[in-house]
Amino acid sequence: DSLSSSILDEFSYDPKNQYLERFMDIAILRGEEYINKAPLDIKFRIHLAEAYTYKGNDPLNLVLLVKGEDHIKKVLMFAPERPDFNFDLAFNLFAQKRYEESFSYFEKVLDINPHSLAQNKNIVKNFYTLFARYFYINREKDNFITTAKRLGEYGYDGLDSPIKYIESNNVWPVI
Repeated sequence: DSLSSSILDEFSYDPKNQYLERFMDIAILRGEEYINKAPLDIKFRIHLAEAYTYKGNDPLNLVLLVKGEDHIKKVLMFAPERPDFNFDLAFNLFAQKRYEESFSYFEKVLDINPHSLAQNKNIVKNFYTLFARYFYINREKDNFITTAKRLGEYGYDGLDSPIKYIESNNVWPVI
């Protein structure tokens, strides 16, 4: 859908490039062979998960995305407080259009280390703008307010009025 496609394009590889497509297939196949022999190689496993996520993102392939998710979750069992690993899972879940779960992992990243995504301010603003839109459309008040406040922390203005209106009237403004 258009909600996720614009931001995810930034993280995609070109599946029309046959050389790159073949390389990714071989890399994933060899990566699975290696990880079966060295299941505790966390650094390699996260790279394999990222390969599944990027390849599964364009075009959308839920089988590949779920494989990437599984690898990331295995890594998180060993390092649950690593912001980068939580970001990888948030991104993967976003690509799967599992926005509520993705949002919770983005929040965890920023709760663990509020400055961990400072160098990627635009990426955070883009994701949170899409989250705000999604939560607004679905009338998820708490998540919308949390998202809007987070956007304010990243310099996005203009959401104070809807937040105040929703909080004080307990209804959604008509736009």
